[in-house]
Amino acid sequence: MLVAAVPPLMVRRDDNPDGVPAEVFDGLRAGSRTDRSQLYQDLADGPFFNHPTTPVSQGVRDAFWLQSMTAGHRNAHESITAFSATDFRADLARFDVPTLVIHGDADQVVPFDVGGKASGTVTDYHEFPQRSHWTCAEPGWEEVADYALNWAQRHTNS
Repeated sequence: MLVAAVPPLMVRRDDNPDGVPAEVFDGLRAGSRTDRSQLYQDLADGPFFNHPTTPVSQGVRDAFWLQSMTAGHRNAHESITAFSATDFRADLARFDVPTLVIHGDADQVVPFDVGGKASGTVTDYHEFPQRSHWTCAEPGWEEVADYALNWAQRHTNS
């Protein structure tokens, strides 16, 4: 099961013209190097939680910042390259078990067309309308959890 996952490939390049421009990830790396505390606040106030259909409390934003700050600086910085430039297309093609991809169509971190929709071509796919990147942590998460559990129960060999 993949939830708001980055596959198949995030960054734009010749063989992935619908990807996110590399400059976006360059900006994240620069922010991580110069003032990562502010970067995480900006991410919380921007793409992670700034969507009118999925309001979250300041407490959730603060928790995101705190979790982000507890990550090791080097591994957090290097993860930007890992999640943006790793090409998972061949891996997805080799999946030989039922796999569910869950994605919110309002995800501004992993855009719907780049992540969820593209991943869904080789797996079972379910889109949750008006849900952000934190599909499982925002209000109404129970709907996502129930869907995932029901899907897993249908695909479990008894």
